[in-house]
Amino acid sequence: MASTFMRKNQAKFLVSAQRFGVHTVASSPAQATKGDQSVVVYESADYASFNQANQLGEWSSAIVNSEKKSKFFSLIPFFIESKLNAKYFVLKMEAFPKSQYLKLHVLRLGGVFEMWVPLNQMIPITPYDYWCANWMLFFKQNQCLDLDMIYANHVTKEMYLFDKNGEWKDEGVYHEALSMENTFNETNWYDEFYAHNF
Repeated sequence: MASTFMRKNQAKFLVSAQRFGVHTVASSPAQATKGDQSVVVYESADYASFNQANQLGEWSSAIVNSEKKSKFFSLIPFFIESKLNAKYFVLKMEAFPKSQYLKLHVLRLGGVFEMWVPLNQMIPITPYDYWCANWMLFFKQNQCLDLDMIYANHVTKEMYLFDKNGEWKDEGVYHEALSMENTFNETNWYDEFYAHNF
């Protein structure tokens, strides 16, 4: 009797799971962007030096012997803050227009890392939003940070900051895929990153 009851309920569960279940298979950004020509949107003047140190393998010894060690150590307060509030110092940003992805090369305590962000998730935020989002810990901000050009992922709430001395490339900035007509979404830009909810 009990086994019959279990079989009937199991069958009902399987039918409802098949009816209402959602199954998606997403390809990785590296696969999705295969064959898509990247366009450089931004590049820091320090990208080449930090990336070269990163390629040497042992980051701790490479950065100590790097010409950019003072810049790296001056960013340690930023890296400490990033442990409590997800944010990244961007050295280079590339756009993949066809696949709608951004590839970010970010500097962290452990070296230079690559991050992929779907283009439709990246939004600009104000310095006030940035300040509110860092309510747990906020050191005096490094002078190299460009607080007029701050972006965030409205889904993960990660923030991306850039160097004042970096170069925004016209080819990328004015690319059709990044135009206001193609990226502006009022709900995402103004409602989805409400820093007071952090």
